[in-house]
Amino acid sequence: MTARASNHRSTALLVAPDSAQDSLRQAVRGLYVTTPRRSASWLHILLTADPALSFEIEPCTGDKAALARLRQASFDVVCVQHIPGELDAIGFVEAHRATGAEDPLVVFAWEQDKEFAPRCYDVGADACLACDTTTAREVAWAIGRAIQWRRLLAENRRLVDLERQRLRLEHNESERLLDQQRGLISGLGELSQARDISDTGMAGPTATIPTAPADVPTSLVAAYRDLLRAYVIMGSGNLAAETGALVHTLSELDTPTAGVMQLHLHVLEETLRGLGGRSARHVMARADLLVLEVLAQLAERYRQRSLK
Repeated sequence: MTARASNHRSTALLVAPDSAQDSLRQAVRGLYVTTPRRSASWLHILLTADPALSFEIEPCTGDKAALARLRQASFDVVCVQHIPGELDAIGFVEAHRATGAEDPLVVFAWEQDKEFAPRCYDVGADACLACDTTTAREVAWAIGRAIQWRRLLAENRRLVDLERQRLRLEHNESERLLDQQRGLISGLGELSQARDISDTGMAGPTATIPTAPADVPTSLVAAYRDLLRAYVIMGSGNLAAETGALVHTLSELDTPTAGVMQLHLHVLEETLRGLGGRSARHVMARADLLVLEVLAQLAERYRQRSLK
């Protein structure tokens, strides 16, 4: 038994230790690919000798006929006999896997060198057994574990697809929230202009509200980026001093609310782009808390300044 086969079996036993044994208790329907010179009778006799096993083997002569049969029906396992010069099991397994099929595949060989089994595993076989030395129980366990291994692969693929879908939905939701926050900046700008018109009778200078991150110092952008990254990891508990220092700088620059939101969105979008396929929900939640805390502290500083 090769290292790859051992790894397959140990993985199946680690994830679901009873599943391979459960497969043996159920009726297993298999396709046996062979040639006229080597019938499936030896395997049938071998498996029926143990009354605890329940196998139904359908023989099929030739690799082309077998591939055609597999397009017509599904089987719990596909067994292929390797007969040099008549039936190339490695070629059959490779051709079958090339179609995208994930059936459990077990190779039987009467004559094989020590490199034969590794070559079978390289093209996608799940087990390789020597016909002249194998036992009914060994065949049964090889088939049971092959079935369980393929089920585990299918389940893993399904879970990966679900996780990708979840991450896609999270990123779409993040984009929607970012669009809402961009709209908030636009609304703040319009509100500021309306206030200036009411106070002076003329439109205030739009330059007081930064329209791009380039309007704020580069050092401030870097400081906010570092704070956001630390906030995502640590939360607000240990970052009171850093948050206070940033708010002090913003107040010294007389940064308006729209400017803070513009800075926040610029850094947040950078962070989300750097996530790749990772979850964005935690980042968005922590970023919302950070900008709320910054705006609240900044508003309090401006209120205290106006009272002096």
